[in-house]
Amino acid sequence: MRHPWPYTPDTVAVKLVQSAIDIVTRDAPVVLRAWQTYRQAAAGGRGAGHAHTGRATRALQSASAGFADAQSPVRSVRELVLRTDLLYASCFAVISYLVGPRVSEILHLKAGCVQRRCADGAGEPVTVIVGAIFKRQSGYHGRAHEWVAPPAAVQAVAVLEALSAGHRAVAGRDELWLRRWHGNGATEWHEVRPELLEIPSIARINIQLQRFAAWLGLAHEDRPWRLSTHQGRKTFARFAALRDRTCLFALAQQLGHRERAETDHGYAGSDYRLNQEIDAEILQQSINAWEHMLAAPGLGGRAGEEIVANRPRFRGKRMKEDLASYARLLVDAGLVLGICDWGFCVYREEHSACLGNAAGPNPARREPSTCARCKNFAVSQRHRPIGSSKSTAASGCWTSPPCRGRPCVSSAHDSMRQGR
Repeated sequence: MRHPWPYTPDTVAVKLVQSAIDIVTRDAPVVLRAWQTYRQAAAGGRGAGHAHTGRATRALQSASAGFADAQSPVRSVRELVLRTDLLYASCFAVISYLVGPRVSEILHLKAGCVQRRCADGAGEPVTVIVGAIFKRQSGYHGRAHEWVAPPAAVQAVAVLEALSAGHRAVAGRDELWLRRWHGNGATEWHEVRPELLEIPSIARINIQLQRFAAWLGLAHEDRPWRLSTHQGRKTFARFAALRDRTCLFALAQQLGHRERAETDHGYAGSDYRLNQEIDAEILQQSINAWEHMLAAPGLGGRAGEEIVANRPRFRGKRMKEDLASYARLLVDAGLVLGICDWGFCVYREEHSACLGNAAGPNPARREPSTCARCKNFAVSQRHRPIGSSKSTAASGCWTSPPCRGRPCVSSAHDSMRQGR
């Protein structure tokens, strides 16, 4: 028996979340306009059985006549139903993977759950999703809880509010996931009966997610990937814990755990295993960075000049394998490599402009202008767009904040371009 994966692999999760956000932000307005057209057409005439479906299809085709294919108009009732189901699945994926609540907590969200909070009435307000935790809670309404929410999750809630507005009005309820799950096609939105509206079961959401994964073509190691309702929460927790071990207390609060130990063991993994994964990720990042520097046609910065002058030349059919082997050899030799958005730090304590110690660079003092005058710094063309902005582009400097006349990363790129 194949056990379900505890989290979604990064390659699958990135495609899933990016596609879900794209559907929630770009496709939602098109689908909502199409439902308005459908309701007007369905209510605008009489007919037995599903006669309203023909009228609605003709109305959708007429409404989409002025739109190009690039704008993805809805041209039939069947397409409208499919894209609505994809929209619901996308909303669930966005909230699950970017916020981290349990499936029961997502399905019991209510209209108006997005709110703003200020710490002690001062500072920048924080957007939160207000709901309830039901796991291990004796009360019928659960334990009140708030999740910090990014803009994409806020947009997903807004889409759910728009989709469920008609159902909520008919039923006199405020749950966002109210649907007639036992209906067929668009009849769910035609002559709605309040007693047939309900919150879906977890099994139904799993089926919807698996259809969504098949539609996206999600695969891992040449096998189709099966989504489940709990993968988003696991993936969210693992992503945060692997990138900042110090955030486990905040992560436990976000997930609604009473103790950090539950987050550490059940979601991020044990201390030993988590440290192993962190070390493996850092190792792979270092190897990839060395491969890039060994293969790049040119490098800027003082350390970049040294690397270009001393690196061996790789040629022949086995060039990629030789590059990877040499990069791993450099990492195994103990060369500390700092990787940041604006370049690479081939760290040597005696040359450290950021006043680092034997363990590595000083993170408090690392910034583009400091690194640019350091003998440990190397930069390639792929870092050129990082930090660019309209205000700095006008002055010819693409670092942010501007270096204000000090040695900056732009000068490192200039010297690389001129062959110095």
